[in-house]
Amino acid sequence: MLLDQQAGEVPVDSHLKIWFVAGGAIGVGIAILLAIGLRYDHVSSKFVVALWPAAMVQLIDPKTIGSKVAVALIAYGSNFLIYGALSALIGVVSTRLGKLQKHR
Repeated sequence: MLLDQQAGEVPVDSHLKIWFVAGGAIGVGIAILLAIGLRYDHVSSKFVVALWPAAMVQLIDPKTIGSKVAVALIAYGSNFLIYGALSALIGVVSTRLGKLQKHR
């Protein structure tokens, strides 16, 4: 159930899922923008490694279609997980802070 009947608020679990998916999508978007920037030499490699640590996986230079898909899944999927976890952590902290402010 999306809404809690007693409080009329969205449950915390739903908030965390939303935070995770939104953060993960932002992470994939950042990875795509960095990949485009690298292709045209508009981005420093230090900047790429800081914002997209799994970009190093693409140095493998896969030959088959299956290995290209696997490398892409690892490179972009790991950025989804990293940014999703960070944003879920931000969601937990913001929820806790919101509850603390309500109790004051």
